Amino acid sequence: MREMRKQQAEGHRLTIRENVDLIRMQKQLSDKSTTLRITQEKLKDLQEAYEKQLEENQRSLKKSQGALLEKVEELSEQLKQERQRALTLEGQLTSTTPEHT
Repeated sequence: MREMRKQQAEGHRLTIRENVDLIRMQKQLSDKSTTLRITQEKLKDLQEAYEKQLEENQRSLKKSQGALLEKVEELSEQLKQERQRALTLEGQLTSTTPEHT
């Protein structure tokens, strides 16, 4: 009878140890799940911030590109006018200068 009680007590101790280990693992799992969830939320926030910044940079780039294209067009027009003016002056110079024959 005593041996049986001893075996029962040993069985209870083993069950308690297993239960304690199980509770410890469940706590670790819960902690790691919480950490993972927080990390995923941070990652999502970072991705959203990155995408927003990227969109802002793209808008700024398009605006700058548009301004540069306008300036190129303006300078091209000025160059065209200056070339026409140079040709006109050249023509005037040629017509007013006596030719040596």
